[in-house]
Amino acid sequence: ELLQETQRFYTERAAELRGPLRAAFAVALETAPPLNAASFYDAHPEFMPEDEASARSVLMLADRLVALDLLDRASALLGNVLTRATDPAIRRLVSTKLAMLRFADGDASGALAALDAAPGDVEEPDRVILRAKLLARTGNRNRAESLLSGLGNSGAEALAEIRAEAQDWPGASQAMLRHIRTATPPPPEPLNPAQRRDLARAGAFAAMANDTDALAHLRETYGARMAGGPLAEAFVLLTSDSARGVQDLPRLQREISQLRLLPERLGGLNAAAPPVR
Repeated sequence: ELLQETQRFYTERAAELRGPLRAAFAVALETAPPLNAASFYDAHPEFMPEDEASARSVLMLADRLVALDLLDRASALLGNVLTRATDPAIRRLVSTKLAMLRFADGDASGALAALDAAPGDVEEPDRVILRAKLLARTGNRNRAESLLSGLGNSGAEALAEIRAEAQDWPGASQAMLRHIRTATPPPPEPLNPAQRRDLARAGAFAAMANDTDALAHLRETYGARMAGGPLAEAFVLLTSDSARGVQDLPRLQREISQLRLLPERLGGLNAAAPPVR
């Protein structure tokens, strides 16, 4: 209401007030209750984001709506921005966020359509990775792997995940080992939780592939650094002698699956592939 009154009573200063009003609008999107902020945005299309900073206010509002389980409302908000926006940078920001929301909602085809709504000559790595995951989910795994392979080391983690979903355990293990070689800091720098999770996943994928060389490498290279911290026990069991590790895996299944280290099919280790050397 204050915006409307200001615009109505100071029409002769519209150009001068446009910047401050737009800044106030962005603050309102970030601080007002999410549903109120969304309605506020719908009522003022004249304050469509004009730069990346204001676009990020809308993305933040979308996150706040999602936090309230209002994913449909968040998607509608972003779809509205994507329909109206003309600036390529803004369109790409919004389309990426919309694709992520649709993917989280299980709509991989709709997520791909969102990405395609804002094409560019060169796609940023995060958009390439997202596109690859969507392509794999919609059945185009070969194209997905090709895109990720083209990213080199930065695409290795996503490549491992896609191969694991397809139960290509040797391929998943190979890609995950490539990822940790570049993502894990050298000693004596401590491992953060994400790096520990990645090492446990590398052990899981190698165990599923029954790749004894990879398991030995993980044990010897990272065993001491993983000791005494989160996932230490899981890492020891996954990278130890496979027969002993398999016996203890059911006890660790809940911990591992909660961290999305493996699909639910941990029992596949009981019918492991022949050793890879």
